[in-house]
Amino acid sequence: MPSFSKVDNNWHLFYVQYASAASNSSGWYSNFHGQIMHSVSTTQSVGGPYRDVGVVLSPGKDSQSWEGLQGTDSISPPFKLKNSTFAAFYGSAHTRNPRPPDAWKNGIVLAEEIGGNFTRLLPSSLVNFNNGGSENPIVTYLSSYSLYLAVFDDLHAQSQGFGYSTSIDGLNWKTPASIAVVPGGTRTPQGSFLEDDGTLTVFYSAGNPELPHVATMDITN
Repeated sequence: MPSFSKVDNNWHLFYVQYASAASNSSGWYSNFHGQIMHSVSTTQSVGGPYRDVGVVLSPGKDSQSWEGLQGTDSISPPFKLKNSTFAAFYGSAHTRNPRPPDAWKNGIVLAEEIGGNFTRLLPSSLVNFNNGGSENPIVTYLSSYSLYLAVFDDLHAQSQGFGYSTSIDGLNWKTPASIAVVPGGTRTPQGSFLEDDGTLTVFYSAGNPELPHVATMDITN
């Protein structure tokens, strides 16, 4: 997903690249050993084209016990913390067989600047939103509430809507997360934008949406 940096007045893109092989009885290998690539726009436009700069997060010696075969399988647009450094959500999953029911989880990584190498939050980066069923959190800072808001794909509640959680500092998140009910259900949030009137617009993928829906999120409790 793209992020804009005021430092170089340019757009930075982060995406996952996988190794791939035929899956077998030992696990799911169609996408494994995910790494997060950083690219920059060559035109200072969000539409690119983009030039790859390098890998900024990967599985390896710093991986934590909750991370699995899928590697670092996703990254959120970095969001600015109150100390002016940046954080992002990343994901991983245990996709070896037998696959546990709580395979997909998310954690926090830190960077000094947009485009810098990410380091995992210690002693544990894990944010256990819903006991192992979360993917692709996207964070928006709500200045009127002095809160960070994360929306994410709740794999346990896709028929109901998407998950959400709040944080005062961007690092410690309210758990268990809540569900924003959307008629017909949702899959993955793709973008989250704070409008001038204070409402939040969330773009998401879904099976067969006929019309935009309004979801209510109670962030005060």
